[in-house]
Amino acid sequence: MRDRADVARPAPVRLYEHERAKTLVGQAVLRASGRRVEDRQAARAAIDAAWKERALNAEEALKSAQAEILAQRRQIGELLGQVRDLSTPWQEQDVVRIMTEHAALTRTVQGLNSEKRSLEARLNAARDNSRFADRRISELEVELNEAKGVVRQR
Repeated sequence: MRDRADVARPAPVRLYEHERAKTLVGQAVLRASGRRVEDRQAARAAIDAAWKERALNAEEALKSAQAEILAQRRQIGELLGQVRDLSTPWQEQDVVRIMTEHAALTRTVQGLNSEKRSLEARLNAARDNSRFADRRISELEVELNEAKGVVRQR
């Protein structure tokens, strides 16, 4: 049989006619199916490992989140207690005591400011005296050196 290009086609090979080829093809099919099973098992193992890691990460994140929530709840409780303490009505005696303490502290601050100004004035005066003494000592040293020079020349 020839085709349009005038090339002879080989006769079709029938697998059932060749025992050796039939055996080789059967073995190849078995090996391929075995590899597919192994590949599927490896893929399944990789997927299982990834899910296990995700589960462990999620468990760790959950523990961390629960600890953070517990800490925030404690802090909220403390702050709510402080708000309740501040929102209670003041007794008249508490108001009087606080105002008296405020007045006493204000007087103490005024006294300390006055003492500070007095000490600053004394410090400035002491600095001026020190500068004057340094200048006077320098002048006296010059006079002393001049007097020594006159005595040596004679």
